[in-house]
Amino acid sequence: MPEDSTTPDRGETARRSIEAFGRLDFDATLAPFVPDAVEDMLALGMGTFVGHEGIRGFLEDLDRSV
Repeated sequence: MPEDSTTPDRGETARRSIEAFGRLDFDATLAPFVPDAVEDMLALGMGTFVGHEGIRGFLEDLDRSV
């Protein structure tokens, strides 16, 4: 009998993170990110954001702009 996978479903993880952003729950939004993650938004002219603090600031700014 095959064992259940212990690997997180990346699609489900992304869905939960996006839903958390919709609730403005930035802690839950960032939960899947490693502490030194880099969000590269240079192609959109928005800059690069490093670590939970940098990405959180980007998300807060994004929320204020909509």
